[in-house]
Amino acid sequence: MTKVPAEIVEPLDPVLRRLKQVNVHWHEALSMYFEPNRFRIAIQNCITTSRSVTFILQSHKHVIPGFDEWYAPWQSRFGGDPIMRWAVQARNKIEKQGDLETLSQMRFELVVGYAGNPVSNWATVKINCSTDQIRRSIPANLLSQHVIDNGVLSVERRWVDSELPGSEVLDALAHVYGQLALLVVSLHSHLGVPIPQPDRGEHLLWNLREDGRLPSMECPLEERAVYIAVKDGSILGYRREFGRSGPDALKKAQRRYGHFKPPNRLTESSTFMEVAKAYFDIARVVMARDGYHMTMFIPLKGARQIGLVAAQPENRAAKYMLMRDIARYVRRAGADGLLHIGEAWIEPFDDIPRGGYADQATNRLEVLAMTAANEQGQLLSFSAKIERKLVKKHKVKRLGPTEIEEDARSISMAPVLEVWGKLDVLRLHEIEEGLRRSPPSG
Repeated sequence: MTKVPAEIVEPLDPVLRRLKQVNVHWHEALSMYFEPNRFRIAIQNCITTSRSVTFILQSHKHVIPGFDEWYAPWQSRFGGDPIMRWAVQARNKIEKQGDLETLSQMRFELVVGYAGNPVSNWATVKINCSTDQIRRSIPANLLSQHVIDNGVLSVERRWVDSELPGSEVLDALAHVYGQLALLVVSLHSHLGVPIPQPDRGEHLLWNLREDGRLPSMECPLEERAVYIAVKDGSILGYRREFGRSGPDALKKAQRRYGHFKPPNRLTESSTFMEVAKAYFDIARVVMARDGYHMTMFIPLKGARQIGLVAAQPENRAAKYMLMRDIARYVRRAGADGLLHIGEAWIEPFDDIPRGGYADQATNRLEVLAMTAANEQGQLLSFSAKIERKLVKKHKVKRLGPTEIEEDARSISMAPVLEVWGKLDVLRLHEIEEGLRRSPPSG
């Protein structure tokens, strides 16, 4: 490639620095989403900085060959984009009139189970409304003892500008960033200059979505939420671990558990049942070797594992919230199958306390359990009874034979099946209170 004169590439560095500042202000706003005053400052900084990207570019147009011919289509494109026009008007208002007229909208979901939770519509609320005030607004007729003990109020917030009421502000500014990023990519192409490597460009122009957004800007509205315990108003949370197993992890597993050769089993599997059986056989090896099996979720695309979520929900409310987030993870990852593996309790139905759960039964039995679901609506249940040693009770003496139930109805999978449009396979109207098996609890 012919070397481009230094004076021609001179505007690229200041443009990239300013684009980086837009990115920084955007993420500052995301981190301050539930702090109205600091959020407003970050948003307005993001808007004014985004506008200066094109100002800097135009101030250097005299050194860019064919600038007018290259820039004119972009001007036309931005002029026909209602969000880009809003950004220009918003910057002018901030600079000349004062703060934006931002409105805070909220949507509430009272999470008291895996499905069928009451959800409100988006509503404009007082900006400084406290989480305790929100909790105390729950109608008294919804406050059964189960709701008080196990309920979580999920409060999703979104900010809109009065001049752009149909779009959430951060989403609109992610669009603005994306268009500016595509403009800068086009400028590099126009000048015949390669896009800087990530260590120089700080990933600003790498791995962009089709609309120019960075992957970190793909933040669903439901993630901009706060979870409030109905019982005492505390803010809830739990640890989620997302990751992929590399070759080193596989070698370590084979050294510890023996050469069970899961890749061969999985490669040879042609049906969802065969894939699920292969994973449950691996879980049996882990359980027999370690004496326990952590609660984990394995999203699949066909027979291929595309991630791993390990979690230890501390109570029933945490389980409800965990499954909601697992369902959203499945949707974002594009998974067409999900495995939920862990330890569970089973018992005779008449041994469950009235209004209670499997883990409260007197004569409960411990099992290794796996629920497998896919986007076709298949729901499989695998279990093997655990017999522990009399002295070292943390050790497993033996595992019973694998029992498989097809056409299972695991209520905990309801959020995931809903993502795939297959919630009807659970036939929720037929499921009575008090299930035969609690979901894997770790």
